[in-house]
Amino acid sequence: GYIRKRDGFVSTSLHRSLSPNYRYQYFTVAVWETADHLLRATATDWWRAFVADFGFGSSVEDFAASPHICEQLR
Repeated sequence: GYIRKRDGFVSTSLHRSLSPNYRYQYFTVAVWETADHLLRATATDWWRAFVADFGFGSSVEDFAASPHICEQLR
């Protein structure tokens, strides 16, 4: 619910790796209007507390799911 309420949020989709050896078997792709919207959404006290509850760090570099800003090619 938190992400859906953030400015610039567009959508999410859940994916599963087809390779059993891939580091992350399940991952979510979130679409944002701009990279700045993502960075602002993940720079809040709420976000830091949320990821800490899961034992992750709160920055992009620490986050166990490795959020990345990407470009959709097709």
